[in-house]
Amino acid sequence: GDDPAAIATWTANKTREQVSNWIQAADGLFLVAEVGGGMAGVGHADAGGRILLNYVSPDYRFQGMSRAMLRRLEAEIAARGQTIARLTSTKTAFSFYRSNGWQVVGPGSVESGYPMTKTLPEIRLLTTDDAPLWRDLRLEALRTAPDAFSSRYDDWVTRPLAEFAAHLRAHRIFAAMVQGKPVGCARWSEDKDGTCRITSVFVKPQALRQGVAAVLLAAIKHDARAAGATALYLDVGLQNHTAQRCYTAAGFETLSDADRPIGSCDSCELTMHLPL
Repeated sequence: GDDPAAIATWTANKTREQVSNWIQAADGLFLVAEVGGGMAGVGHADAGGRILLNYVSPDYRFQGMSRAMLRRLEAEIAARGQTIARLTSTKTAFSFYRSNGWQVVGPGSVESGYPMTKTLPEIRLLTTDDAPLWRDLRLEALRTAPDAFSSRYDDWVTRPLAEFAAHLRAHRIFAAMVQGKPVGCARWSEDKDGTCRITSVFVKPQALRQGVAAVLLAAIKHDARAAGATALYLDVGLQNHTAQRCYTAAGFETLSDADRPIGSCDSCELTMHLPL
């Protein structure tokens, strides 16, 4: 509510100087959500994986903006190799964070807030030693989501393990792990013309809507940037609106037909692009 004491406590560290320091910190993360060229929200996490800001303008409340910002912050924290994220919630936001998988880890109050943590997926870059894991993930993806991929389960199920190992040598393939078990995967590689493309994004059905895809995309973004890539491309089905929303929240934008790179899929798909 409009408790002056609570408001004073929560805004004490939100001075112009402090916010400027957060933005300029080389090891921190500061995100801005824009709608129509105007600022709709801000998010900030420090180098230790603590989320310090997740604010949305009142004009954009109840439109999924807070959830999208939270997913992006969690993804960036996980992409840095951190598996525990932390924050201190207000009473108003408490149920929101609980509904997004966050757990209370200590006593709290309206004045001091409520300390919470969330276990994030561990991201692993797969090697040839992981060929059995990659085979299981690939076959499950083709079996459970046949319309999402151009490859077919019947074409892959009889392939020897050596082919899956060869695939791992040719591509950068990441798996998201929860309690030591894979829950999703994604890969990227560079085409002959230099286009860096993301393919084979898959999240197991039981891990959907938990931010796993966002974590995988963030890991690929960091990996591709470190390798010298200046942009990432991916293709997504015209009717796959869930995936389109996921990619948009991760910063991808839809390209016009004229701007699509050589090698993009047919007119049944959109091509999306993320500058690095």
